Amino acid sequence: MPARRPASLRPVRVVPVLRAVVLVAMAGLGLAAVEPAVGETVLDERFYGTAEALFWQRNNATDARPIAVAAGGTTDETVLASRGLLPPIGVGTRVLFGDYGQEGMGWEVGYLGLYDMQTRDVAVGGRPTIQAAGPLGYAAAGFNNGSAAGADYDSEINSIEANAVFHRFDGGFDRSSRYPWQRCSGYEGGSLDWLAGFRWAGLEETARLG
Repeated sequence: MPARRPASLRPVRVVPVLRAVVLVAMAGLGLAAVEPAVGETVLDERFYGTAEALFWQRNNATDARPIAVAAGGTTDETVLASRGLLPPIGVGTRVLFGDYGQEGMGWEVGYLGLYDMQTRDVAVGGRPTIQAAGPLGYAAAGFNNGSAAGADYDSEINSIEANAVFHRFDGGFDRSSRYPWQRCSGYEGGSLDWLAGFRWAGLEETARLG
């Protein structure tokens, strides 16, 4: 029977979308299920790379902070609120490249970007009583006594990371191993990765009221 070539082994990584920019350390565990033929050496690939498509949407539907109000009497009526600026789904990408190195210590670099999160909301009144909410509407002549108001909001995220990778591969199937999973028939190999590094992220937001 011809020897079967073992499948490539890469650790699984899960990266959540973060609002804060902090990276401490991560660990990944990779397992496969193909037993090598007798006398065949299990290879642990050194270089790896991934590319992913991202879809993300901000959820501010419950945030009702006033942006523009219709002034009148003792109270102001909100005609434009922050929850009306709900952008559509933004698209982005994440790419990651790394090398485990020859002695179990390597490197990894990655980029994450989310783009095209744009939205606009407009309010129209019957009388010229619309103004910006808060003290701005009373202090600035260009933000009061209007018959309509519009708000635009743009958002974009860019992030890069660089890590030192500490990689340990267990060698694959071994009947004499002290670990029970390594003695299982059909086990190809597993790896444990520790990552330590930094991440920089930039959030660019633009808001316009007129």
